[in-house]
Amino acid sequence: MTRRRVIVLSLASSLLLLLMLAAAPWLLAWRPAAHEAAPTACTGRAPAVLAGQALKVMSWNIGHLAGPTPTGERVEPERLERNLRAVVATILEQEPDILLLQAVDDGDSRTGGADQLAALQASLGNRYPCSSSAFYRQARWLPYPDIFASAGTRLAILSRYRLEHGERLQLPLAKPSAFGEQHALQRVELPFRRGGAITLGNLLLDDGTDEQAQRQGDQVQRWVGGWLAEGRTLLLGGDFASWRRPPAPGHAPIAEIPDLTAPSPEDPSRVLSPGASPLRTRIIHSVDIKRLDALQPPQASGVSPHAPLVVRLLLPAGG
Repeated sequence: MTRRRVIVLSLASSLLLLLMLAAAPWLLAWRPAAHEAAPTACTGRAPAVLAGQALKVMSWNIGHLAGPTPTGERVEPERLERNLRAVVATILEQEPDILLLQAVDDGDSRTGGADQLAALQASLGNRYPCSSSAFYRQARWLPYPDIFASAGTRLAILSRYRLEHGERLQLPLAKPSAFGEQHALQRVELPFRRGGAITLGNLLLDDGTDEQAQRQGDQVQRWVGGWLAEGRTLLLGGDFASWRRPPAPGHAPIAEIPDLTAPSPEDPSRVLSPGASPLRTRIIHSVDIKRLDALQPPQASGVSPHAPLVVRLLLPAGG
């Protein structure tokens, strides 16, 4: 083999290797389907909910347990541990029956690659025997100049009561990205002991642009309308970002808790203490569920930029 041929082959091999390295992230990228299973798991014999019982629900975007750390910057283990303890303390103080959590990391290099849901479950003991989760960001390798690392973030539901039939429903994306957030709605069934079930949903809408949040929120509204038309009992919570539901006469009957800081003559319980921050978190439910009360519990400083929302509900007597 001549020297020239060796050089040509070496250059061709190097070029091929560079092309393979450049293509690897895209070949390994996560591309979720429009509709996927999101399995539920229960340890032991978790009970089913009873018709007519009270149910306490907390929804919280825990912000990756990162606090105010700038996006892309790695979070110190001490801060993650401190924020985990603070989140657990708030949950234990409020004692919700159902937890709807957003921005829960799993395998994300920025937060040390930890499974934050597993850490929460370990810290909470056996209080929530049932769980389900669904990723909305997942990548083995982010091909950015300053972040050659993995990413992983999911929605999670923890429950004292039995969960069944979990699924992940993809939300529309204005500019699909193999490495960005693939926002979705997580849905499970919360069965009644004597038959029937509550359709329970959890979501986080894109807060990058108002238009994107509006498109995703409108899709959620279409799903909600379809589920209610099927006669389902519905309970949906999460971080709705900047979405605003447009007024629509004859809209499917849902009761909504959009903003606890807004005074309402019909509902004085929506007024919080002076200085309380506006909520992106909402809980929407069908009118056969009655809201008993709602509050925005205090949280330790620096835990999450998003406030939790806790509501106490009365389930329909005919479930």
